Amino acid sequence: MRDYDAIIIGGGINGLTTAAYLAKAGLSVGVFEARGQCGAHCDTVELGMPGYLHNTHAVWLVPAMSPAMEDLGLEQLGLHLRGTDVLFAKTFSSGTNVVQALDPAVTDASLAAASEHDAAVQATIAGYLGEHLEETLDMSRSLLYGPPTAASLDRLAAFDEGLLSRLGLPLSGDDVLRMTGLELLDMLFESEEVRTTPAALGEFTGQWPNNRRFGALALSLSGLQPMAVHTARGGSHAMTHALVKCVAAHGGEIWTTRRWTASWSRTAGPRASASAPTRSRRARRSVPGW
Repeated sequence: MRDYDAIIIGGGINGLTTAAYLAKAGLSVGVFEARGQCGAHCDTVELGMPGYLHNTHAVWLVPAMSPAMEDLGLEQLGLHLRGTDVLFAKTFSSGTNVVQALDPAVTDASLAAASEHDAAVQATIAGYLGEHLEETLDMSRSLLYGPPTAASLDRLAAFDEGLLSRLGLPLSGDDVLRMTGLELLDMLFESEEVRTTPAALGEFTGQWPNNRRFGALALSLSGLQPMAVHTARGGSHAMTHALVKCVAAHGGEIWTTRRWTASWSRTAGPRASASAPTRSRRARRSVPGW
């Protein structure tokens, strides 16, 4: 097995994206995945009746929020995103449905059916974020795609203080940064239906609202604004296929193997070797199973 400039451990979508960027930059890259296929949570498989495909985890895909969609040419490599009018919804035994829709009027009506007070709170949050749209987007890009810094957290705290003042809450931005999402939601909303919807949205996206320091996230999620979230034609595994194609197109290699070892040489850099018996494949094309 050859030496590589960079070795990526794990062929999930983050590992594949990293490998694609490095290979595109001209480095020799090897991706090593312990399972028999790449993709991690972006799997699309037949779970029941033959011919019926299910996304086993990634119901939402968010590459449209990332520069990777354009940087790596994922649409040209077969990733075709599809959206719906309703992005997220919760239904309750009372018959109430709270939805986050592309049309803000639909969102507003569902909230008002649960609580007029909570609908007004949500409208205040959404209005504030809309008034400061450019700053909101710039902070989001910085926090999502840049390293965490004290300056970025200070900026977020200062931004939140303006919103907290608009809401009439006796909190500072630093207070919110130290709170859990659930603590903040309890202060914002009176109805269980509305209060649990942004909490569920945070959990759904892997941002657990019961964790401390998630108050600021819960505050922004409470706006329930339209977001660039999609599924993919053919299922979420289409994103894996596109990333595999990108890695291979730029000369990267992907190995799916059950047993392998990696070592580091101060002079030679990273090395990887597969142990027999092993099963390995190089990514020359995207096929079902990758």
